[in-house]
Amino acid sequence: EGIPVVIPARKPAGTYRIYVLGGSAAQGVPNAAFSFSRILEAMLNERFGRTRFEVVNTGWTAINSHVVREIARDCAEHEPDLFIVYMGNNEVVGPYGPGTVFRGFAGSLAAIRAGIWARSTRLGQLLGAAVRTLGGARRAREWAGMEMFVRHRVTADDPRLATVYRHFRANLADICAAGLRAGAKVIVSTVLVNLRDCLPFASVHRGGLSDEQRARWERLYQEGIALQDAGQHAEAVRRYRAAEKIDERFAELQYRLGRCYLALKRYDDARRRFLRALDLDALRFRADTRINRIIRETAAGREAEGVYLVDTACLVAAGDRAEEGIPGSRLLYEHVHLTFAGNYAVAAALFGKVVDLLPEAVRGNVGAEVSPPTLERCAELTLYTPYDRYHAAEAMAEMMSKPPFPPVEGARARALVERLAKGLSARVLAESAAKYERALRLRPDDFLLRANYVNLQMHRGRYAVAAEQCRRLLGRFPDVTVWSWQLGESLAGQGRIHEAISQWRSLVRRKPNCLLARRSLVLALLGEGRSAEAEGELRALLEVVPNDGSAHYHLGRALKDQGRLDEAVSEFRRAVALRPAIAAKAYDEIGGCLLQQRRLDEAIAAYRRGVRADGTDATVRCNLANALALKGSLEEAISSFEAALRADPRLVPARRGLVAALREQAWRYATAPS
Repeated sequence: EGIPVVIPARKPAGTYRIYVLGGSAAQGVPNAAFSFSRILEAMLNERFGRTRFEVVNTGWTAINSHVVREIARDCAEHEPDLFIVYMGNNEVVGPYGPGTVFRGFAGSLAAIRAGIWARSTRLGQLLGAAVRTLGGARRAREWAGMEMFVRHRVTADDPRLATVYRHFRANLADICAAGLRAGAKVIVSTVLVNLRDCLPFASVHRGGLSDEQRARWERLYQEGIALQDAGQHAEAVRRYRAAEKIDERFAELQYRLGRCYLALKRYDDARRRFLRALDLDALRFRADTRINRIIRETAAGREAEGVYLVDTACLVAAGDRAEEGIPGSRLLYEHVHLTFAGNYAVAAALFGKVVDLLPEAVRGNVGAEVSPPTLERCAELTLYTPYDRYHAAEAMAEMMSKPPFPPVEGARARALVERLAKGLSARVLAESAAKYERALRLRPDDFLLRANYVNLQMHRGRYAVAAEQCRRLLGRFPDVTVWSWQLGESLAGQGRIHEAISQWRSLVRRKPNCLLARRSLVLALLGEGRSAEAEGELRALLEVVPNDGSAHYHLGRALKDQGRLDEAVSEFRRAVALRPAIAAKAYDEIGGCLLQQRRLDEAIAAYRRGVRADGTDATVRCNLANALALKGSLEEAISSFEAALRADPRLVPARRGLVAALREQAWRYATAPS
């Protein structure tokens, strides 16, 4: 779901209107309130107080140039002064690309545009709905993030890429033309991607390798990894270079060479290898070097027409000494989404060109050299608080805990969240809330500010305040899903469960594919003991997302509550297969089902699997200990109770169980024959 965009139909006098066009990186994921659009707007309004700057962020998750072209044509009808185009990450995985999960790959640009036009008409929408109904098509798929694309690999030698690049060039040219026809100037920006701290998502060997070549390559590669892990980077390079002579097209090999050269401070070599890894990555979520080259070529030498290049990727990288000019985790959370520092760097790179293009009447008496406000000042202007940094990191950790991200990146993201959480004392949160309240008195119509205030108050447990703010937001934007869902959450937080259930049911009726509302509704129904209703909601949810491991887990809970134990065990096992991260909880539930069926040994085996899945889960260890005590294995039960208490010293059932087991053990010793 995109962010709401509200501007006056007629541009007010004294206003300079900028449209930012692009995908989720332009939108500002994970929080549009801290996008480079928002920071750029704050910079301009700070430096040129006599003019009101509107920086309209039209970025949207997962779209590419086919869609941006249509958005640009709409924006051209609403008095633009300037277009800023920041796109290129989704050309392969977005609509009509060869790596998409949306509308399939199309080789004809004319056919794509005709299809987009047809679906934009009322008749086309009605016909499309009728065809889907007659064909028995399933309801539209809910957006489930990058995990949806893992089977859609596109290698560097795929002939369809030539079509992607041709379409991108044509669409970018049309976007520029739309702005120029409307009398606006156009800034075209290259795209910043994470080179140094983002493993390639998918690596593929070159075709034609013999078994002997593959075995030799693998031996050299694994030797290189062992040497690299041991800090012997020069030796690792030798192994990797030897493997490269057999097959240089494996993206992770190039990435590992880049990391070794980085450790050896051979930065130019490192950068070349990272760029090669980018181009060979077979899950193409990042703008590759060809995309950025097309951006440069499209804008080159067109200043007289009103088209200008800002080579943001080069400017930001060159100016970032902390990362040796090779963009990494200081500027980007993962592959393309910018941290606050990254968004600031992009905004600062654009700022200079925007200032150059301002009319003399806007620039006024400001000197030729106008520097942007500092990062710290922009954090104040956009109200980027310690809580907001934590909240953004938490959202990105959730994304990075799922495929195609490797486990090491998910662990790194979670470690950052834990570190930031330690700094969120009650005093820090109260100070952040006070800042928001002061800002909202000055900017009551700033809905992004208000939305962040809702998040903060829900985190603090101030649910009544959050509910009031949600209602204010929904009074202006009644169709924004996340705020409708949050209203239900804030009602539930106040103990008003029946009102929350009613809120979520209403939202599900309006938006059947809203997973947030369905999941909250299911949990509330289970908590109220309404397991049959929860089952119905879960089965409806699984029609939309049949491979949702969490939904299968909760369906297992609903069936278990109804005494349908064999069915419940089957659902818990499906949950483990689909989402290994919840294996400990699922095996804990399986153990409970088997205990109810008096299948003690099988229950113990299930609990053991739960402990192996997550040794820090105190509840699973406690339940294993109880089952062992039932079997009479007291020494092992005592050991398991003690392990549970080490994991959670406040777990009362474990402490009670330990006391009972120790008493039983003492009684056995006392009554044993001498």
